[in-house]
Amino acid sequence: MHFFKNRRIFTSLTSLFFIQLILILGFVYFGAFVNSNVDVSEPFSNGNIKFINKDSVDSSKSNKIHHQYSTPTFMKLVNNDQFSNHFLRIQKEVTISSDITEKLHLQKICFKEGVQAPIELTRASHDVNNKTEYYSDLSACICQPEWHGHACSEPEIIWRAFIASRQPMSNPPKIIKHPHNVFYIIEGVTSINMETLEIQMLELINIVNLFVICDLIKVEDSSILMKHQMNKGFLQSFKDQILLVKDETCSSGNVYRQMKKILGSQIHPLDVLIYGHRDEILNRKAVKYLKWHSNWPQPLRFRLKWNVYGFFFQHPDKTVISSIACQINVFEQIYGSDANKIQSNQNSPTIITVGDLNHIGGWFCEFCHQPIDIIRKLHLDSKIITNKSNDPLKETYHRKPIINIEFVQNLIQHGLYIDGKLQLKKLQHYNDVKYFSPESVTKDRWKFDNIVSNFFSKWDDGLENDDDY
Repeated sequence: MHFFKNRRIFTSLTSLFFIQLILILGFVYFGAFVNSNVDVSEPFSNGNIKFINKDSVDSSKSNKIHHQYSTPTFMKLVNNDQFSNHFLRIQKEVTISSDITEKLHLQKICFKEGVQAPIELTRASHDVNNKTEYYSDLSACICQPEWHGHACSEPEIIWRAFIASRQPMSNPPKIIKHPHNVFYIIEGVTSINMETLEIQMLELINIVNLFVICDLIKVEDSSILMKHQMNKGFLQSFKDQILLVKDETCSSGNVYRQMKKILGSQIHPLDVLIYGHRDEILNRKAVKYLKWHSNWPQPLRFRLKWNVYGFFFQHPDKTVISSIACQINVFEQIYGSDANKIQSNQNSPTIITVGDLNHIGGWFCEFCHQPIDIIRKLHLDSKIITNKSNDPLKETYHRKPIINIEFVQNLIQHGLYIDGKLQLKKLQHYNDVKYFSPESVTKDRWKFDNIVSNFFSKWDDGLENDDDY
C-alpha cells in the first residue's frame, strides 16, 4: 500500500518537474526571440537604413566585439625585387687606339619602363700628334614620352612635382642598386572597402613590401567580417605582404608603433613609409620611383583625383590632397611618427605635392561601392560623424532620416553627390585614357565594372558604349 502511495507521489513530482522545465525553456526561447528582433544596432529594416543616435546604442553591447585573429608578434619581410628586373645594364668593350690595342669598358643604366630604344654605341675619331685615336661614348637613354632623367627613370608626375616645387637640389636623386623597403599604412579599413582596398593593393603589389592595414575596431561592422574577407578573398593570395593590426583610432602613431614592434630591426632609416586612408589609390609610377631612388626631397603628399560612386563621376573640386610619403628617419625624427603633422601643414613650401590637375598622383574614390554598401557606410559614418557645420553628410542625416537603396540609386543615376544637391561632373574613358582609372582596373575592367560604368544611367543620358572603352 505504501509502495503505490509513494509511487503516485513520485509520479506527481516528476510530472511537475517536467512542466516547470517546459515553462522555463519556453520563457528562455521567447526572450531570445524578442531580443533578436529588437536589436537597436541592426541598421537594416525592410530595405531601409535608420540612422540611430550613437548615444542610444547600448555601450556594453558595442564593447562585445570579438576578433577572430590576433596580431602576430613577429613577421618576416618578403623582398625578392632585383635590380635587373627593372634596369638595363649595358656594357661595351671598345678599342680606343689604332696602334696600341687598348680596351675600355663602358656601362650605361636605363630604366626599362621608361626607355624607348636600345642604347647605341657611337664612335668617332680625330688626329692627335699625327696619330688617329678613336673614342667611344654611350648615347643617353632614349626616353619614352613623359619619362625623364639620364636613365629615363623619372615619371612625368615626379618630374613636374620637382620642377613646380622650385626647391634647389644640391644633391639630386640617384638610382640605387638595392631598393628601399616600402611600407604602406592604410587606416580605417572595414569590410565595406574591400573592393577599393583590392585596387589599392593591386596597383602596388610588386612595389610595396608590406601593407599595414588597420582594422577600425570601434566600427561594429569591422572586425569579424574583415577577417572573413581576408581569409576568403583575394587578400589570401598576398597574405605574406599584409600585416593586419587593430586599433580604436587607427592613428598613424599607434599603427606605426605596432608595426615597428613586430618588424623590429627589419625596418631601416632610409626605408619608405607611405601613410594613406581607405579608398585612396596611389599612382604606381610615383611610388616605384621612391623605391629605386635616394636623396629625393621629402616629405611628399599626393594630389588625388576625386571620384564619386565610380570613376565615371568627378567631384566639382576635382582633386584632394592626401596620403603622405617620406623615409623612416624623417618620419620619426622630424615629425615624431605622426602623419597628422604632415597632413595638417599642407601649405608648407617644404612639402612637395606629387600630381596636378593634368597629371594626377592617384585617385580618391569616394562611395565607390554597391548601393547597399553605400548605405552601410552611411550608417557607420553617422556614428562617428564630426560636428563640422559644413559636413554634407550631417545635413543629409537631418534632412532625410531614412535612406534606402532607391534613394542611392537615384543619386548615382542623376550624378548627384550624397547631399542630394551638388552636381557631379560626368567622365568618360575615351576623353581621359591616361587617368580615367588605375592600371589594374583598366586591365581587368569586367571585374570592377560597377565602378567603371554607371549602370544606373539611362541610355538617353549617354551611357558609354563598351566599344568606346
